[in-house]
Amino acid sequence: MKIIATEKFTSIALPRIATGVGDLDWDDVLPLIENRLGGLAIPVYIYVAYIAGKAADESIV
Repeated sequence: MKIIATEKFTSIALPRIATGVGDLDWDDVLPLIENRLGGLAIPVYIYVAYIAGKAADESIV
């Protein structure tokens, strides 16, 4: 949060963090992201799926 404010980000984009190697369940991780970043005054894009050759369909928290 400090870096976001200090660097004056205009948006944030995240993959499905902690669900690959971290082996966490996405249904547990997404609410944490929403809780922590949902109140930001900038868009937060979460890329939930990767399909080769297809444009991303991002969610906004």
